[in-house]
Amino acid sequence: MRKTFEMEVIKGFVNEQLANDQNTLDEKQGMISVLEHVLLRSDSYRGFMFLDVGEESIGPPGSPVRRKYF
Repeated sequence: MRKTFEMEVIKGFVNEQLANDQNTLDEKQGMISVLEHVLLRSDSYRGFMFLDVGEESIGPPGSPVRRKYF
């Protein structure tokens, strides 16, 4: 049996995890890698934005894991 997920659900989950201080930088980088692969393979990639300094996310300002996907 084939199971499918809506891209918005996966994207929402990863965005929440990227903003969660309980996840390490390595965990976040792994989530980013998987999400980008899934979005690109499904032709659903719409880009991302880096989070501002005031927005919650582990990593220094300008860190590649401080992002939110559209």
